[in-house]
Amino acid sequence: MKTTTDHPPHPADDAPLDAVGVPIPDDRAIRQAFALRSEAAGWMRDLSALKSPPVKASESDLIVLRPQEYEHLIGQARTLIKHGIAYAVCPTCRGDKSCDPRVGCHGRGWVTEWEWKNTSELRKAQHLARAARRRTTA
Repeated sequence: MKTTTDHPPHPADDAPLDAVGVPIPDDRAIRQAFALRSEAAGWMRDLSALKSPPVKASESDLIVLRPQEYEHLIGQARTLIKHGIAYAVCPTCRGDKSCDPRVGCHGRGWVTEWEWKNTSELRKAQHLARAARRRTTA
């Protein structure tokens, strides 16, 4: 069982950075989550291109969605993707996945943009300062 003193291996000097400039820990699952960011951005673009149903309901009995319903579903899909994209290394556990499943990163080691924006300014500042110290002492 992990304790709060367990921390992921220090990232290498050339480690990829999260959206706030913190090196991503050398953890396979966390790195994969961040690698999906560009792919998810493509999904968002593809969904944005689907502004209206391919066939209007009046032209076919096969389409049962009204344009407003269709647009609503596309919006929901975009929201689900946006709120599932890795944005920053978790400022609470620093990527060691020790957060309670009900708080912080929920044991993922990373947070979404919404979760980052709703993290206290003090915690974010401490997290960024710790990452900066780690880079200067490495």
